[in-house]
Amino acid sequence: MSVFKLTEILQLSLRSVIRRSMASTRQYSNTIEAEQSNSKVLQIHIKLITQETMKNIHFQSLAARLSLWIITLGAIIFIAVLSANYILSRFLLADYVSELAKTKASSTVYEIANKLQTVVTSAESLSAIISNSDLTEKQIHQTIQAFLSTDTGVFGMTVALEPGILNKSLENFSPY
Repeated sequence: MSVFKLTEILQLSLRSVIRRSMASTRQYSNTIEAEQSNSKVLQIHIKLITQETMKNIHFQSLAARLSLWIITLGAIIFIAVLSANYILSRFLLADYVSELAKTKASSTVYEIANKLQTVVTSAESLSAIISNSDLTEKQIHQTIQAFLSTDTGVFGMTVALEPGILNKSLENFSPY
């Protein structure tokens, strides 16, 4: 399997991770929108209660009127500030999650591409050594072992030789 094919498979799986991340962000957004609608309902209830209270209370003093207005305005300001903070936090969180997913995906792609490049280099070097020299079967095995010991990320290597190249009696020879 070529490096390009592996990179393409990795990109597809990373796109899937990003889609799942965006789906959870959308779910969080839906929760926020539901809470915003609850906040609007609360504002309407406060307004209705305030209107009912104003109808039922006979304002006999200026202090009672001012107290009612101050409490009502304080509640409205509190709800407005809380709603603005909630909306801004939602947008900041969505941007942060998106940026974090993109960063993680690109760093993972870079790490895998770097590892695959190391494997490709090892395979090309082994091919050059085997094809440009007359080695015995034992020397081929020792060369493969040397490559495996230098790169801990590679767990096995093989060399497939043309029939009769190393030994005329061996038709198929492919040491691992």
